[in-house]
Amino acid sequence: MLRKIFSTVLLATAILLTACGNKLPESSADKAVAAYAQLYSCGEISDEFRPAISLTDAEFAEARGKVTEPLLRALEQYPLSEETLQGITKKFLDRMKNIMDITATLEKGGDKNHPVVELVTTNINPDTVELFVDEDDGLNALKAKIAELKAQGITDDELKSNPEIQKLALETIGNFVGEFVLNAEATILVPCVAVTGADGKLYWQPENVEAIERYITTGQH
Repeated sequence: MLRKIFSTVLLATAILLTACGNKLPESSADKAVAAYAQLYSCGEISDEFRPAISLTDAEFAEARGKVTEPLLRALEQYPLSEETLQGITKKFLDRMKNIMDITATLEKGGDKNHPVVELVTTNINPDTVELFVDEDDGLNALKAKIAELKAQGITDDELKSNPEIQKLALETIGNFVGEFVLNAEATILVPCVAVTGADGKLYWQPENVEAIERYITTGQH
């Protein structure tokens, strides 16, 4: 859905720019790239970079969901209450915010109508997220405890409302979230285009938003 929205916006913008004599956004392309990199790394954008891009609430929520998707998928085997899931998700996003290192620099001497930004950043190692459920001693102990209770006839719904189990899950999984590993710092070049936001103003946007998403969340170029 997000891809279709961006494609439609880009097409409309190309027509608009041709008709309006190549007007350019007031904000800088490097701030726009930094904003998208932050969004796909920790699900939020700093006040410094947020004005550089235009996203609807639905687009923002969809992008944020992609950040937490691997974690939530890995947690599906645990009987966790909504409150516990929210607590773990917050720990994860806070962890990403604190350890992700992002630098966006506008390449000098480029085409002002099609700027290119050098993005230097670490990125998430998805293997850490996907495979942690089988390798962590604390999580294996949690699974054993849950299995023991289920053997006594206690249901998943009862476990979700069991304060002891939920507290143990939040602490155990939260501790592991604090150990997530990032890939080594790397650099990609991000070509940008001008697009028209929902407010009618012009903004810089990565020519391929999905490329940034893929790089930040998987490390793949």
